[in-house]
Amino acid sequence: MKKILVSIGVFTLVVLLPAGSWYYLKTGLDYRKAALVKLEPKGKFDQSLIGAGAPLQSLTSVIEVRESSAASGQRLYEQFGEGETFTLWADGSAATSEENWRQLTDEQKANLQQAYPDISYMIVDTTGTIRSMYGELDHAGVKEMVSHIAIVMPRKKEKDIKMKNK
Repeated sequence: MKKILVSIGVFTLVVLLPAGSWYYLKTGLDYRKAALVKLEPKGKFDQSLIGAGAPLQSLTSVIEVRESSAASGQRLYEQFGEGETFTLWADGSAATSEENWRQLTDEQKANLQQAYPDISYMIVDTTGTIRSMYGELDHAGVKEMVSHIAIVMPRKKEKDIKMKNK
């Protein structure tokens, strides 16, 4: 009996755990690859739509072209607002004093709606390239947009440990 339990334990450690880990990691990699296909560049964002002085370079920007029933700029800001390279361009007065929330003027909003008539939100990466555009969003669409923002936002570089030479 003890030999059978030891065999089952060894089989679990040697075969089942690595197979489960491989499957988990492979699923995540496949998801990320599929998301990156959807996030291929779709052209440069026309900076003049929101003003020439508006800083878009080196920032991951989410631009609210028109309000969506399921998505809320406030909720997006609560999730990503503390990111060093994140900026939300949206209507609303709830967080306009925040550093990473840029309030759109009526003129900017009209320019965006004229240029992108069927779009509710768009993601613009740190190079000013449009990575994704979203029409009217339902709950699943909002979840997809949130995952796309997380993929497009650059990660904060960790400090390296430097070794002293003796």
